[in-house]
Amino acid sequence: MVNIKDIAERAGVSPSTVSRALNDDPRISEETRKKVKEIAKRLRYKPNHAARSLITRETKTIGFLILKKEKPLIADPFYSVILYSAQNELHEMGYHLLYGIIPHGKLNPKKPPRMIQEERVDGIILAGPDMPKEFIETIVKTGIPVILVDNYNENVDSVLADNVRGAYIATKYLIDLGHRNIAFASGPLDQISVYERWEGYKKALMEANIEYNSNYMVEEKELTMKTGRHALQILWKNDLKPTAILAANDPMALGIIQCAKDMGIKVPDELSVIGIDDIDLSSQFDPPLTTVRIFKEEMGNITAKRLMDRIKNPNQPPIKIIVSTELIVRGSTSFLLNKK
Repeated sequence: MVNIKDIAERAGVSPSTVSRALNDDPRISEETRKKVKEIAKRLRYKPNHAARSLITRETKTIGFLILKKEKPLIADPFYSVILYSAQNELHEMGYHLLYGIIPHGKLNPKKPPRMIQEERVDGIILAGPDMPKEFIETIVKTGIPVILVDNYNENVDSVLADNVRGAYIATKYLIDLGHRNIAFASGPLDQISVYERWEGYKKALMEANIEYNSNYMVEEKELTMKTGRHALQILWKNDLKPTAILAANDPMALGIIQCAKDMGIKVPDELSVIGIDDIDLSSQFDPPLTTVRIFKEEMGNITAKRLMDRIKNPNQPPIKIIVSTELIVRGSTSFLLNKK
């Protein structure tokens, strides 16, 4: 197996110079770096990352942690996209991604995860709004660079979608179609993304001089098709039924459409439905779902890049990065035909 000494002999430099050149040390001239890398490539040199990590204390690995959902992470239509996008970006920068799932009920907020205790990662991504504040602060105290995605904490870097704007443009679109009895099918309001979407919904109503009606708001414990079905059943019991519903995410919106079919409610003729996220299934549903696109790939890319910057420059103040949103109009919404 080719080692650094072999490259040093061919290049006529010391092994330490080879090591520095391969790691783009600015103290080594560009000419020497280019020469060393060409020889390493010709000899098919493969670096010994284990040995290198003992010297540099770098593992070239980033952790990705999420609380366990009902389905495996790979089946999650939202976070799996963020995960793979971050993974691809990290791979381009020479890093590996190690992801872990913490089962609900098994999280010890005062204990760092094993990947941090064993110093197996150079930084960590915490995904989702379910991560307790105490757990985030426990990780921060270890000194390891950390970033949140789809969550916020003032003490660390955070990457979020523009949830307020997303819900606002969705609600405004329904208002422009003539709807005034617009309901909001919500998930847990203690999740920042859900809360911000509720705020965007209320903002659009207020600007249109439509009074907020708490009867048109249903808060569910989860964001699933099942809870979307349940939300519609509750909303349809109102004396004044909604003519349109904004759901806190796409699975809830799809559950509402599914339930509407079972109840004999025509979508969009009798009920317009909008979701938020733009998961793949949304465009394939019947009718295709009007939704707010969350740029999940971009969120993953930005998260990876920001964490790398944090690792290189650990003393920067934490920042909050907001990724824009876009309304995608499909077949689940229409003009209000029969005003109630």
